[in-house]
Amino acid sequence: PAASRMGAAKAPTNLARFAGKRFVIVEDDAQAANGLRAWLQSIGGKVIVYSSAESALADTANVDTGDYYISDYRLPGKISGLDFLQHIQMRCKAPAVLITGDTSSAFIEMIRRSEIPVLFKPVVPEELLQALSA
Repeated sequence: PAASRMGAAKAPTNLARFAGKRFVIVEDDAQAANGLRAWLQSIGGKVIVYSSAESALADTANVDTGDYYISDYRLPGKISGLDFLQHIQMRCKAPAVLITGDTSSAFIEMIRRSEIPVLFKPVVPEELLQALSA
């Protein structure tokens, strides 16, 4: 379902600026990750996907070279997507977006203190690119 929503979305007119850019995605849901990867590749992005923050952080040769970072909040392991993106921001200052299905008031209050933009699932591709461009 996520892949079909992404494929059916109307493309924004400024997609050319994302061509050739490196997107680092941390998402443990294979279907969501594959849909996001396919869509970003269709606009010319170079995409690398990790299923956990630990695996991403262990791959320093690749994870530190991203132009954009996208992470789910709830990940397997001890490091949340928010913690991962905050760690990356300290290292390289590249644009980042947190995606989540958690809409609880406690979660929203917690992320409000973060400087990382948050999108709620299902993610609309145009909104993702706008958040990464902000």
